[in-house]
Amino acid sequence: MKYSMLVIFTLLTACAQLMQGQQQPVTYKNLKEKIMFTTCSGSVEYWGSCFEKAKTTCPNGYAVLEKNESAVAGRRELTFQCQ
Repeated sequence: MKYSMLVIFTLLTACAQLMQGQQQPVTYKNLKEKIMFTTCSGSVEYWGSCFEKAKTTCPNGYAVLEKNESAVAGRRELTFQCQ
């Protein structure tokens, strides 16, 4: 019983670390026009992660300017502008 609890705890801790480690920041792609860029790549993040970052960055809404995905590399990129 103790062994199985230890395994479960270790797996949950590892998953939490992976989720935190995967998140990429929002950066400016064009400062003058206030165009932002972020990625939500890998197996832990998904498109919802990108949209949540845009929503957090732009509390009054945002416009998606470009959305790219490479299924082979598992890379997702979102370019957006706050409204």
